[in-house]
Amino acid sequence: MLSAPGAAVVSVTRGEPSGTLLRGFTNRDGNPGIAVSESAPTIVGNVIEANLVGIDSFGASVVAMENIIRDNAADGYTGAAGLLRDNEIANNGGRGIATGSGILERNRIHDNRGGGIDVRGGAGLRIQHNLIVRNRAREGAGVRDGRRRARLRHT
Repeated sequence: MLSAPGAAVVSVTRGEPSGTLLRGFTNRDGNPGIAVSESAPTIVGNVIEANLVGIDSFGASVVAMENIIRDNAADGYTGAAGLLRDNEIANNGGRGIATGSGILERNRIHDNRGGGIDVRGGAGLRIQHNLIVRNRAREGAGVRDGRRRARLRHT
């Protein structure tokens, strides 16, 4: 288990290549759990829980697959995305996912208190074959896309 109260538990910064792999950890008590900046890591098979934010990505192209992102105080995943596939994103205090780019595919997004998916700015977001249920929010409890830029398929 990785823990860093008050700081990022794991930071992947500036120029880490797509071969950078974070696999098989339980990550908790951070702010955020995983911080990604201007890099392209692959994050697979982790439990990311009890952080302020699960994964916070800025200017990055993250591949996140088969993770459990749950019970974070705010958002489960926020920022730039490359590919989010086969993740369970649940019981977060904010949004399940907040992004404006990438592909969201075959994720189970449920019971988040700030909504399921919040499409932010950008263009080119594809949302396909996700299960989005029991999320709560003032508006857009399932998918909120104020600018109508996302492409939805079988969601």
